[in-house]
Amino acid sequence: MMLKNIISVDLGTTEIKGVLINKEGIVDEARAQCKLQYKGSGRVEQDPDEIKQNIIKIIRKLVENNQDKRKNIIGITFTSNMQGILPVDNTGKPLMNLITWLDTRAAEVTKKIILKGWPKVSGIPLLKLLKFLRITGGAPGTDGKNTLAKTVWIKEEKIDIYNSTYKLLDTKDYGVFLATGKFITSIDMAYITWLMDTRENVMNWSQNLCDAFNLDINKFPQIKKSTENLGKITEKFANATLLPTNVEVINGSGDLLTSAIGSGAILNGQLHANIGTAGWVGCHYEERTLDIAHYSGTIASGIPSKYLILCKQETLGGALDWIRKIIFGDTESDGNSELSTKEQYKKIDEMVTKSPCGANQLIFTPWLHGERSPINDPYLRGQLFNIGMYHNRADILRAVYESVAFNLRWGIEVVEKQSKMPQTCVNIIGGASKSDTWCQIFADIWQKEVIRPKRPQMASALGAACIALIGFGIYQEFSEINKLIKIDKKFTPRKTHIDLYDQLYENFKNLYDRNKKLFYDINH
Repeated sequence: MMLKNIISVDLGTTEIKGVLINKEGIVDEARAQCKLQYKGSGRVEQDPDEIKQNIIKIIRKLVENNQDKRKNIIGITFTSNMQGILPVDNTGKPLMNLITWLDTRAAEVTKKIILKGWPKVSGIPLLKLLKFLRITGGAPGTDGKNTLAKTVWIKEEKIDIYNSTYKLLDTKDYGVFLATGKFITSIDMAYITWLMDTRENVMNWSQNLCDAFNLDINKFPQIKKSTENLGKITEKFANATLLPTNVEVINGSGDLLTSAIGSGAILNGQLHANIGTAGWVGCHYEERTLDIAHYSGTIASGIPSKYLILCKQETLGGALDWIRKIIFGDTESDGNSELSTKEQYKKIDEMVTKSPCGANQLIFTPWLHGERSPINDPYLRGQLFNIGMYHNRADILRAVYESVAFNLRWGIEVVEKQSKMPQTCVNIIGGASKSDTWCQIFADIWQKEVIRPKRPQMASALGAACIALIGFGIYQEFSEINKLIKIDKKFTPRKTHIDLYDQLYENFKNLYDRNKKLFYDINH
């Protein structure tokens, strides 16, 4: 008997991935590149037609390469980056480029309109903060990246487009529309727009907040669970992708939530860390929590009726990329030998092993772009502290590796304080997980076993696939995703470095406490 197959499409920032999958594992995968359009003044856009064509291209490739399994493809689902916005008319036609999650053009309207008022707490007027916390369980940041800010910007700066808009869609929602012709989002995507009433007896768009910012509540898509079956694909989509016409669509979730599921850390309190350019540490939990002091709390999970405690950090692997370019240059050359980016990272890994644990007491702080959590401070910057004539390149590189681990240890403590469920291990995904050296440093500094799954870069697509398998009743519990996830390697913490790393960790945190005023004076 042929297994039932599902296609999971992950709409990443610069790459779209698709996997053909069944309950036993990945059958095939396909990828396509997407371009970001940098237009100055914080504007970062994507062409929605390119997204559309790549979705069709990827699905079509998976179908063509697996003709023997075509008739057993029963469903499709989507995941994507979050807090993008695409205005469309009542036919689903885009009215402008998609404003990506990276876009900060709305920072000014955030300051002038959304966060106008006094007195302020963490940059937010007190009365507005209390309203946001009561209704949404959180609050928008000041950088203009959130959906509320982008919606207000469109209304203020592109009124003709706003008036012509039928629905405002995020990236995943656009994929869902292309497949179904329906305007639908998921609870988790709506949750972090800061326009949703997230109280359990409501869980819908907030008329109160829409009225507060003069926004039309009807311009937002219908909210449904991640596991909801949205019906069959359209004939047009079937013809374009070569999918059977009886294929059905499961709603799916944002990539932050699907990555959490795809890490394999499903149980309440079970930790996972996603370490890319930026990243986070988090765990699933059964109720809402909030830690205002550390800018951490819960958002809706991709698992219905669960939440995700989250500590997001601005610069993790990005710190390594920054130092890599300084050492090797933007031309990817090192002396007389040409090295690819991959080879550069391999060489860095080798150099790090030549420096002792603690990098000869050299401390780096990775706050190159400010920080969000556990310290919400946009004025922070990086530091290379205690550097001496005896330090070398290997020490500097190791200090960067260790700084990311220290920063995440701080985040782990914040998450565990909220969950009240201390853990002995952390599942790790993202680009940094490829390095055995870095994974061992994580284990040593966190004093927790680090578990790396095979193909950690596919965590988001796997998580979305698990949501679909639940939606179709093929899986009964989300814990069954561990049938898909195979462990690649476990890294056991070494006890010999506990005292050294504990002391350096305290010094690391003190560098913030003792210098935060200086950072403000210099950078505000």
